[in-house]
Amino acid sequence: MPWAPDYVPVEGEEGLAAFVRAPETDPFLPAYGTAAARAVDDYCGRQFGQLAVPGTFTYEGRHAVQLDDGTWVLPVDDVQDITAAVVTVDGTVVAAGVDGYRWWERDAVVKGYPYTALRFADRPCGDVELLARFGWVAFPAAVVGAVRFQVNRWHIRRESPYGIAGSPSSGSEMRLGAQLDPDTKKILAGGRVVRARRPR
Repeated sequence: MPWAPDYVPVEGEEGLAAFVRAPETDPFLPAYGTAAARAVDDYCGRQFGQLAVPGTFTYEGRHAVQLDDGTWVLPVDDVQDITAAVVTVDGTVVAAGVDGYRWWERDAVVKGYPYTALRFADRPCGDVELLARFGWVAFPAAVVGAVRFQVNRWHIRRESPYGIAGSPSSGSEMRLGAQLDPDTKKILAGGRVVRARRPR
């Protein structure tokens, strides 16, 4: 899957068209799908795609933060597949292990999340280059669900006068402003993935 993709296709039994009960030829659904995916990314502070092949991202060692045990943590972009990972500090390849680098948080992948930082025994000096297949191995279910609900909200708004859904007389009206739907936020809340939990 590509980096920063559309998380739900328009076509298919589980696509956007089926969810909003519109024809697959609806010309607005592709744009809605892309916009909803980027809104989810913005709300969560990350994207959920994956590089097709390993790539190298560079980070500045001075951004590392010291933990209470004296080790240093350097935030990096999400990495869930570490099979091809190579870490280079100031031009020198560093081995994985206690004396080199470790992935942080340690049990992230076991819990279904990516690693978001590298942990070093000593503060890294200069640039830290990480060669890896950045991203997620699969889209979280909450992300897919959130995109569907957000697209449905925009689709309904097309039929709602002045951006109001529901009935004022029954007390069910809802203003449809330019923000994520409350239900969309609730879907993401349980697995809302903040960019990284910064160490203190």
